[in-house]
Amino acid sequence: MELRIFAKDRRLQAILFAYPRPSGRVRTWPAVVRQRLYMKYSLPGMDIDAKPRRAWWPSLSWYGAAVAAIYAAAVAARLWRWLSSYISGDGAVCGQLGLGVLEGRWPLFFWGQDFMGALDGYLAAPVYALFGASTLTLNIWAPLLSLASMVVLHLCLRRFFSRPALLVALAYLALPPALAIFHAGKPNNHYPMGLFLGALLIYLTLEVWRRERWGLWLPLSWGLVLGLAAWTNLQDATVIAACGVFLLLTCLTRLRPLPLAAAAVGALAGAAPLLYYNLRHGWEYASQAELFSWRYLAADLKMWFYNAFPLVLGFNTPAAKGSTAPGSPLFYLYLAVAAAVTWGAGLLLWRARQRQDRGLLLPILVIFFLLAVLLDSLYGRELYDWDLRYVLPIYLALPFCWAALAQRLGAWQGWLAYGLGGALLAVNLAGWPGFWGGFMFTYGDTYRRVEEPRLRRVIAQMRQAGFTHLYAGEPEALAFLAQDRPMFCDPWRDKRLYVSVQVDAHPDPGFYGMSFHSFQFLGLPYKVEHPKVAHAFGQPQHVERLLPRQAWQARATNGRDLGRVLSDGDLGSGLTLRGAAARGHGFVLDLGRLETVAGLALVPLEFRQVPSGLRVEVAGEDRVFHLVSQIDNYWGPLYVSGPHPMVKARYPRVECFFQPRRARYVRVTHRGPRDPQHPWSTQEVLLWGPGGAAADESWTGSGELLLQALIRLKVQRLYADAWPAALAAHRLNGRVWTIPANFATDDYGFQKPSPYEPMAIDPRPGSALAVLQREAAATAQALSLWGVRFSRQDAGRFALFLLQGLVPRPSPLPLAAVSSPLLPQVAARLTHGLLKGERWTSLKAQQPGMELSIDLGRARQVEWLLLGYSHYRLDYPRGLALEASLDGRTWQPAAHMTAGPMAFSGHLPLAAPLGRAEYRLTPPVAARRLRLRLTAGHPLYYWSVEELQVLGR
Repeated sequence: MELRIFAKDRRLQAILFAYPRPSGRVRTWPAVVRQRLYMKYSLPGMDIDAKPRRAWWPSLSWYGAAVAAIYAAAVAARLWRWLSSYISGDGAVCGQLGLGVLEGRWPLFFWGQDFMGALDGYLAAPVYALFGASTLTLNIWAPLLSLASMVVLHLCLRRFFSRPALLVALAYLALPPALAIFHAGKPNNHYPMGLFLGALLIYLTLEVWRRERWGLWLPLSWGLVLGLAAWTNLQDATVIAACGVFLLLTCLTRLRPLPLAAAAVGALAGAAPLLYYNLRHGWEYASQAELFSWRYLAADLKMWFYNAFPLVLGFNTPAAKGSTAPGSPLFYLYLAVAAAVTWGAGLLLWRARQRQDRGLLLPILVIFFLLAVLLDSLYGRELYDWDLRYVLPIYLALPFCWAALAQRLGAWQGWLAYGLGGALLAVNLAGWPGFWGGFMFTYGDTYRRVEEPRLRRVIAQMRQAGFTHLYAGEPEALAFLAQDRPMFCDPWRDKRLYVSVQVDAHPDPGFYGMSFHSFQFLGLPYKVEHPKVAHAFGQPQHVERLLPRQAWQARATNGRDLGRVLSDGDLGSGLTLRGAAARGHGFVLDLGRLETVAGLALVPLEFRQVPSGLRVEVAGEDRVFHLVSQIDNYWGPLYVSGPHPMVKARYPRVECFFQPRRARYVRVTHRGPRDPQHPWSTQEVLLWGPGGAAADESWTGSGELLLQALIRLKVQRLYADAWPAALAAHRLNGRVWTIPANFATDDYGFQKPSPYEPMAIDPRPGSALAVLQREAAATAQALSLWGVRFSRQDAGRFALFLLQGLVPRPSPLPLAAVSSPLLPQVAARLTHGLLKGERWTSLKAQQPGMELSIDLGRARQVEWLLLGYSHYRLDYPRGLALEASLDGRTWQPAAHMTAGPMAFSGHLPLAAPLGRAEYRLTPPVAARRLRLRLTAGHPLYYWSVEELQVLGR
């Protein structure tokens, strides 16, 4: 057996040449030689008990040519993927990271989410600086990182396998299954970057395991790569866990404080952006533990076997528009390949028993932790898809499995190893054309030749027309190619908050490529520039006054009396219609007298509860209704804020403006089906008419006055509608806390306060509300009802209310007894005011008539009633009647209003269900007993009370 070809260091050459070639068994080599061969070059193909025979591995020259050919094929495949690249939405956001670096923004993560670090953006920035933004410059890093991963894995594989086995593994890496080659040219650079860092971490882990002395640079590098991997792509958590467990199993006895400290320093340096962000935002990742559960195992294991594993091995399942389905010939071929790779994994485990091959345990650990995460957590939903991004780390382990199998087959017959390599290449290449319906072939360079030039023409037209700020549906590719000249922004949930606030704050942004039907329903005049751009919106006319709402009464179109739930200032009460029942139904609002009406706003509880179609009609005293406006495919929430319309998740409402009409009745009906999970809700109705003073100051001038007032008065927290909030966020650069109307509240997808809840108002000193002058009187009334002290400053079209805290309230009254037919024992414990670790609940969905009774022990003057449900925020009463009695036999209704806590709706503050309800009795009543009774129900949520207080004297 020719052993000298492996002797690459001079000391081992001296040992080999010092002894003649053995004429018998290989075991006749001196023990020192055999030990050195195993430890240094790890030749598992050499059986020390076997008789010598002709080597089945190629000579150096042949081997070198084969390796060169394989790398040439790898480069050609990735060059093809690069030339056939495209710009996806997320890929364009990756490009915007690099552009953000050039602008000096220093991004931490992929825009719009608090994971997937921005390392690839820093790598891409020099490319954009030299060559500009294009499809090719966006996609250049994915194939380069794929090749780099192949090189690193090559260095790892050569430690354990002979040349034929190594060639098989290299060929598999060069021309991998369709899923892997797809991601080698996909513009989402954080995935190939994660694979490269994972491969590098595996290499450094094997170096730590192999070396007796580590020094400081090796553990420092290991920790740095670990930290960078954790920051850049959390899917590397499985690789990190595997490497950590492997070192604990193999190197624990060699662990010393200084190398450990060096590794910790490196890890902290690499993960510094991740740690910095979480320290500032309350460790968002801590909640990830809730995503793991054994209940996912059965379903996820099934999808792994029938969908994910075939795709990983190169077989296109129906999810990838292929035909590898159970019962098909391809499925049986997949089973054979799966059995083969499983055999290879078993061989790795068998060899890992030997000390010199212990490093082969590492790829097995990678597979183990990857499957543990995918099969036992919510992340297993990835297994149902065709673009299995979270499964990609398995390609760091599969080459080891195939090399182990090739090594074993080659030990039997040399040609079997090469046959395995050919079969793997055939399977891989056969899967490329059909992957996702031939995406990688049919797309080709079409994007670069057709789509990119079309987008560049649009950008040129926008520049020529003078647009600098535009809203656009799916604007990512336009924003990347335009390099923010002009700025393109998603109308309601752009990933980059800094762009969103600039477009929102602009006095005249354009709306590109959007349906004009909703603009027509809004009722404002506008211009059309280029067939697809609406801009220069006019202002609502004859809406200088918010109509008073005290006398309004509402009735559902099915005859149900709604009373004042649409005008009581409470977002917790209103009309909700679900599913098919919503079509053709709605409400009729009686204003109590004839009013001149020119504008309407419907305020839902949250943005998903806007209608899919709407019809608005008005009638006079004769009850003959006349159509004002209607729409069948509504796109919203669409409303006017400042100088232009907006489509936003925060401060949601549906607005409609029209020529002044004399009306007593307003009828609103829904014109489309609703998702049962997201019903149509109207919690409050606002109407405007003529009669107030016209505004003298322009929007731009009013905005400047508002900003000056905020600085002069040292406001700390500003509650304002979408346009003034965006203006303050953009111009004041964080000096005043405010929440723009974009879905996320920072550049990384942070969503607190939640866009799914009303915007809670903090009444403490330092807070301020900015409302339009026409809503100032209603705002003052709402704040007074809640008991907030305030002062007012005018700023052009705006009125700025400076909050100074709540007026001291009466003390809580002692409760003698609390009772209810539902859970009476728990209700009785509410006499202590606050339940610890439990709640009183209705035990079923809310229904009218459910009661909770309070006995104060003696007659008291009752002014406030407080109900707390902070841990069950959706279990608030949908309608509550309050009755009072002095003797427990005669009951009288107790007039009350929901006073707080308050949320800002965009127009004015309204009471909102924010974990607590504060009812103010108007006027206070003398009573010994109080009875709380539900007047409305809900099909899903209970009525829950954790805290009960009665305030009075």
